[in-house]
Amino acid sequence: MSTVADLKSFHYLESGEISFSTLDTIKTKKTLDKGCYKLVYLDYPVNRVQMTIDRDIESSKIHDFPEKHLLDSLFEKFFDKKIHKKMSSMGFSHKTGVLMHGKEGTGKTTIMKHYYTEAVNNHNAIVFFVNEIGFKLSRCWDFIVNIRQIQKNPIIIVFDEIDQQLPDN
Repeated sequence: MSTVADLKSFHYLESGEISFSTLDTIKTKKTLDKGCYKLVYLDYPVNRVQMTIDRDIESSKIHDFPEKHLLDSLFEKFFDKKIHKKMSSMGFSHKTGVLMHGKEGTGKTTIMKHYYTEAVNNHNAIVFFVNEIGFKLSRCWDFIVNIRQIQKNPIIIVFDEIDQQLPDN
């Protein structure tokens, strides 16, 4: 498990992959650019989190739906600097969450894409797509926690179609 002291630098590869190295002798202050990234845990023999830039980004427009005003308000308040400052002054991490459920094809992913695209464009956010479960999810989560310690941007984590990744009970 890496600690903040172990985090050395990012390496942007021509393939679009980002390697997060702990082997460099010179510690850099390089941070991730705003945008969307996919996280996948690579099993043995690699045993690391692979992060690739998500180039499948498109602008999405959404129409009114019954709870749109609630999501608009939630995201507006989440990015309000006064609220962020107040939460920090009280010693709380400034976090929020959204769980969407419904039938396939009803627009849940499109709705979230609309909000996180606005967050990237207007608030320099970083979006992580995580499609892992169990041990692999905990490794990706550890990676995100380490990124959080060196990154000041808002971070959005998207678990799309998570119900398909969980075992049926």
